[in-house]
Amino acid sequence: MKKRIVVIFMLSILFISGCGNRIENGRDLLKEGKYKEAMIQFESAIEKNKDTAEAYRGMGIAYYEQNNYKNAKESFLQALELGAKETPILYNLIGICMMKEEAYTEALSYYEKGIALLQKGESVNLEENEVFQEMLYNQIVCYEKLKDWEQAKLKVAEYVKLFPEDKAAQKEDQFLETR
Repeated sequence: MKKRIVVIFMLSILFISGCGNRIENGRDLLKEGKYKEAMIQFESAIEKNKDTAEAYRGMGIAYYEQNNYKNAKESFLQALELGAKETPILYNLIGICMMKEEAYTEALSYYEKGIALLQKGESVNLEENEVFQEMLYNQIVCYEKLKDWEQAKLKVAEYVKLFPEDKAAQKEDQFLETR
C-alpha cells in the first residue's frame, strides 16, 4: 500500500506548476524507479533556486524510496518550510519516517495534521481514504511503541469501527484488551 501511496502522491503533484525540465525530469525518473538520477535533477533545481519546495519534496520521495528515512523526513520538512502544499499524503510520509527513527510522539503529531486535513470537509477520494486508514493504524502502532496502552486501546477500537474488515486490527484489538 505504501508504494501505491507514493505513486499517487507523485501523480497528484504533477499538476503543480514546475520549474521547467529539472522538476519534470526528476518526476519522470522517480516513476521509473531511478531515484539517484532523480535526485540529481532535484538537486540541480535547488542549486538554481527553481521551485525549491517541489524539488525538496521530490528529494524526499527519492530518499524515502531508498529507505533513507532520515533524509526523506528532512527533505519533506524543508519542502513544507519553503511553502509546499500541505497534504495528508505528505504528512503520512513524514509520520512514517518519524516512526522509522523511533520518534513516535513526533510521528503522532504528523498523523494528526494529516487526519485533520482530511476531516476539514474537503472531498475525499479513494486514495486519501487509504491514507486516512494507514494514518489511523499507524497511530495505534505509535501508542503501542510508547506503551500508552489506554490510547492504543481507544484508537484501535475507533479503527475497528471504521474498518471492521481489517482482520489484523481485530486481532490487535483483542491483544490490547489483555493489557
